[in-house]
Amino acid sequence: MSVEKKAQLEEAQRFWRKFCEAYCDFAAYPVFDEPGYPFHKHDCLGRVTKQHIKNLEGYNVRGASTASGADDERLDESYQEVINQLYSQVEKLWLKNAQEEWQKFREAYCGLTADKNGCLERVTRQHIENLERYIEDLDV
Repeated sequence: MSVEKKAQLEEAQRFWRKFCEAYCDFAAYPVFDEPGYPFHKHDCLGRVTKQHIKNLEGYNVRGASTASGADDERLDESYQEVINQLYSQVEKLWLKNAQEEWQKFREAYCGLTADKNGCLERVTRQHIENLERYIEDLDV
């Protein structure tokens, strides 16, 4: 790996760490004042990290594919559904921060891959799964 690519990957990793921390802070916020908060946050960190490991393992293995505009629409719908179910302005700010960090990560990480469109699609679908899981947890 070239020095330039290595620096880009390290930058993508920094963005990913910020996103992961921000998203899991948000996801665990409903139990922030409860004793189970660290466990909820730890569970989220583990789940999101496993997704990221799959991405890294597939970094040079994936074939070409085309990003789907439907995925972007579904992401927007999922994000809006979460926002609409939040009452606390603090939660809304935490989600917005997590979303901004995720977008930085996605651009930096997928900019490294030979199949940027496939990467964008894969990473977007994983984020949709996280948001949909959050919505399901709210409904329980």
